[in-house]
Amino acid sequence: MSDVSKVVGDILVSTARGRHSMLDLIKCFIPQKNVESVILNLIFHFKIICEEEGLRVVGEKCIVFDGTKSPPGATFVLCLDESHISLHCYADEGLCSIDCFTCSKSPQAHINALRRIEDLMADQFPEGELYKRHTVARFLTPFHQSSPSQG
Repeated sequence: MSDVSKVVGDILVSTARGRHSMLDLIKCFIPQKNVESVILNLIFHFKIICEEEGLRVVGEKCIVFDGTKSPPGATFVLCLDESHISLHCYADEGLCSIDCFTCSKSPQAHINALRRIEDLMADQFPEGELYKRHTVARFLTPFHQSSPSQG
């Protein structure tokens, strides 16, 4: 591992400008009739997490798919002043993917938000499982060497 990166717990911390974490969850089934309300609830809680961790939301977009043209599920993105957090799900397959990319000078904000999002998902989907977590350093310069990715 390079001298500019270390692992705290199982999350990569780096002096690089950005962090990009991806979570893949399974067994997060949402009945078709509840997709919109579940997703709106998740957005509400993601926004609270962002606010409390100092990640300023500057925009948002949510699309719920009813299964007629695309598989049932949803996608949303919260645009942050320093990147984004997004969620994509296949409701009937129980698949959910979360992407958290921040380029804040405070790596702790990213780490805290990601842990709280994991906790939220565990609360919202008691049968769900975190299948994979992958975090990499981003906005590297020639002076910042990426360490092996986690996950």
